[in-house]
Amino acid sequence: MPVEPECEELPAIGDLLRLINLRDIGGHRVHDGREVRRGVLFRSASLWALTPTQLAAIRDLQINSVIDLRHNSERASRPTPWENMGCTQYWSHDHEP
Repeated sequence: MPVEPECEELPAIGDLLRLINLRDIGGHRVHDGREVRRGVLFRSASLWALTPTQLAAIRDLQINSVIDLRHNSERASRPTPWENMGCTQYWSHDHEP
């Protein structure tokens, strides 16, 4: 069973990232036994209400792309500030519950 990486791996911003439930997927093993590299793939809760300090912390992670799996209505009412996060790519798929 994969071990959930701890936010302490990013000590300067660990507590801040915990507030938005941002987690590094790195360290998890895939089907062939290799591990996802740390600091490359993150998952989070909705990011629509980020404070300026949280936006700066995310920019420091140098995340390039956001994949938004929320429904159309949720994305429309609470858009992800992906450009303010320093991201250059945003992907979503139209669907409703």
